[in-house]
Amino acid sequence: MREYTQQDTGSGLPGKHIFRNMFIIFVVVAGLASLGSYTYERGQTIERLNIQSQEMVESLFEIESELSNARLIVAEMNETLDAYRYALEKLPVFRGAAAIPRYDVSAERELTGFVEDDADGDGLPDDIDLHPGGEEVNIPRTFRWFYSGKWHNITFLVPYDWFDFYANRKRATSKEQYITPHAPLIVEISEKLKKIIIENGYTSYGEFVISFVQAIPFLEDEDTKGGPYPRFPIETLEEYVGDCEDLTFVAVSILSNLGIDTVMIDIPNHIVPGVACSNCEGSHVEFGGRDYYWLEPTVQGYRLGQAPPEWSRFLNQNTLVRAIGRA
Repeated sequence: MREYTQQDTGSGLPGKHIFRNMFIIFVVVAGLASLGSYTYERGQTIERLNIQSQEMVESLFEIESELSNARLIVAEMNETLDAYRYALEKLPVFRGAAAIPRYDVSAERELTGFVEDDADGDGLPDDIDLHPGGEEVNIPRTFRWFYSGKWHNITFLVPYDWFDFYANRKRATSKEQYITPHAPLIVEISEKLKKIIIENGYTSYGEFVISFVQAIPFLEDEDTKGGPYPRFPIETLEEYVGDCEDLTFVAVSILSNLGIDTVMIDIPNHIVPGVACSNCEGSHVEFGGRDYYWLEPTVQGYRLGQAPPEWSRFLNQNTLVRAIGRA
């Protein structure tokens, strides 16, 4: 009988195979677990990167929006600076105009009945017309301003003879004498503004007219004339500069021409137009049984009834507020 040796019977082989298989399974499971963990972490990383990318895109849009707004602000500031430079450059141009007779009442009243002596038909009598033969120069002017979400502009001609007439007039003592609703230039501008109002369906003549006036650079007389100097509207429109009373005279003249019941609200160191309104809100003064609402001529963007705080406080002290009268 042959005895089987350990080698013949394969004793110990099953244990080795099991160990090897288990090791392989362990390696595979560990690999899969590691792969799963890596895949998960990679997914999380991609998700975080996507979120960060989205946030960066949103930030870029915000920056671009802010830059666009900044560009608009800079453009508006440049336009304002250009207007001021232009106004300062233009101030000395007509200081040497020839002298003409002096009058103390408004031109439209004193000229009534004199038109038969107007050879060139410009509305000025020949004896006070700088160019009675009609050889006068018309000065082109273009105004551009922003109102109700859009830009508007008008172009008009300033008749130099009329400018010369008003520029050489003795300065009046009564503010009402600076209101010239029937002067040719005021009539022309009023018609152009009215056309824009109707075409755009605007409901407030007062707000639109004051937005036009607010585009004129505000400077004190001390900076432009060296001292007090109330301008007639044609002077302000040609020189493209004025203080609060000059701008008020322009606004009240135009509004009066358009048939709007208008006054001038005179308070210490300031004067503004006021328009009659029965259902408006904001700063106003009572005069002659009607409420007249503040129109600020010196600050762009101010609407009907909106007054700067430093001035509106006077409206609560009736003794410091007086309506000069209906234009």
